[in-house]
Amino acid sequence: MKLGQVFSSKINNLVLVGITLASLVVTIAVLIYFFTFVRTKNREVGSNQVVKAIEAQNDAEKVEENSGAQVQVAGSSPEIEALVQKVFKHIFLPSGDIKVLTVIDAEILRKQEPVFYQFAKPGDKVLVYSDRIILYDPVVDKVLDVAHLSK
Repeated sequence: MKLGQVFSSKINNLVLVGITLASLVVTIAVLIYFFTFVRTKNREVGSNQVVKAIEAQNDAEKVEENSGAQVQVAGSSPEIEALVQKVFKHIFLPSGDIKVLTVIDAEILRKQEPVFYQFAKPGDKVLVYSDRIILYDPVVDKVLDVAHLSK
């Protein structure tokens, strides 16, 4: 081999390595750019979704406040009316006569109606209407069960 050919092949190899390294650097730079671009877009979309979710919740609360749905309790004490209003936030209630009972011994009730009173505990309230019975836990503000009565 001639000396010129050796230098030529070394130069070709160096050029090839240089081109490979340059393309690798460009590829990494493009990947970093797109990674940061996508990440910032996801943050923007996520924050927009949070804002939209909060706005939707606020709109739902406004609709609930302005819906005009109300429950009337016939001739009862203010404590019973307050309890009915709390339960009404979770489930629509009929207007009219209501009887409110307090659970004292849940075990006795479970023996009579094991399915309905399965989550009952002392202090829970039982709202008795002509067509349904509602078990309500005022401590955690949850309706535990509803049973419809047959007439």
